[in-house]
Amino acid sequence: MSVRHELARLLKDLDAADAAANDLWTWLPSYAACKKKHGDHVDAYRPPNDTIMSEAASFFAVTLKGREPDVDEKLLFQCPCGEHEEVPAPVEHPRAGEAP
Repeated sequence: MSVRHELARLLKDLDAADAAANDLWTWLPSYAACKKKHGDHVDAYRPPNDTIMSEAASFFAVTLKGREPDVDEKLLFQCPCGEHEEVPAPVEHPRAGEAP
């Protein structure tokens, strides 16, 4: 296989991973906070894929264990724009009542 084909396949794989991370982000608290704060411009504040994965792991751990998130988790669940409130808002599932 040529280098050109390998690069094309790599780009296709990266696009697929980026699309999957974007879909995952729409289920996380930071997306709901960002959507509330920035409306239709939410995509401009999308965090990198590794941050989305970290938030997802923390969010699922908190949700499955039924515990309150700690301070670091609450900061991770806020809008990724960098303008945080003094007291983090309670964590709510952004799509409560919807099937995954």
